[in-house]
Amino acid sequence: MGIGSFISTEKIKQRKFDSYDGLFTPAPKNSSNDIFKKPGGTYICGFFTGDWDGLPEFYEEIIAFAEKHHLTLTGYAYETGLNDFVISSADEYITQIMIQAENEEE
Repeated sequence: MGIGSFISTEKIKQRKFDSYDGLFTPAPKNSSNDIFKKPGGTYICGFFTGDWDGLPEFYEEIIAFAEKHHLTLTGYAYETGLNDFVISSADEYITQIMIQAENEEE
């Protein structure tokens, strides 16, 4: 099922891109209620290809996108590696990033 990581949007806004808050793994829908669940809502979703050293620049693009579209990043950014077990080089690594966003005008 894979493992992902999450980092608060406050740390992202402070450009502390390598100060993660934790790890997660997907759980079946019938899991107990005392586990952390990603909140429902609207998310900015992006896919980054390459070594993790490029993630800070990709986060800067997400921040710029949110500002341009009057969105406020909230909660956590969730990073999930999509092809961990099938790559031969870190340059082929694909990371999905999802960050909850709220419309500033609402």
